[in-house]
Amino acid sequence: MSWIKELFAQYLLQFEGGVLSTTAAASKVIDKLLDVSSVDPLPGEAQGTVAVYDTCNEIRKKIRALLAKEGMTQAAFIRALNKNLSEDGQNVSPANLRYFMGCKDVRGGNTNIAFYAAYIFFEKRRIQDGKPKSKFREEMEKAWGSKGFDTEHGGNQQYTYFASERPVIDKYGKIDFVDARAFR
Repeated sequence: MSWIKELFAQYLLQFEGGVLSTTAAASKVIDKLLDVSSVDPLPGEAQGTVAVYDTCNEIRKKIRALLAKEGMTQAAFIRALNKNLSEDGQNVSPANLRYFMGCKDVRGGNTNIAFYAAYIFFEKRRIQDGKPKSKFREEMEKAWGSKGFDTEHGGNQQYTYFASERPVIDKYGKIDFVDARAFR
């Protein structure tokens, strides 16, 4: 966090005679905010198999907070996301991000490349800032195990279950089948 304060101080020093030179100073702040290159690759990053331990809703909250920062552009954020993807040809596009941000629920958009890339970006930011894992993150690790959140089966996944059961999704995005009589 100290580097943010330092950059903000440099930003304020740009203020001369009532005119603020925002382009150079703001772009330095944004570039620093989006740069996670100093963090070692996450396990499985080169193969595109990083275990995800955040729900889609959590990632959308983080993206909205980041894009709300002054001077932050969607294009700059997408470029930062693409730097963290393996060389398998998949890239985040504005359409991918727009689709993901428009989805709802804890699993909505879980197969979208923007979700996966944003998770990697925010996990590297957490490591770079020296922040510990959140309580929810640790709960996600317990709930999903070593493979992480399901990024392969989308919302149109079909399930077979007994007539006396109903599928439910918990706060971690796990699907379970419960007794349908509980809904009456």
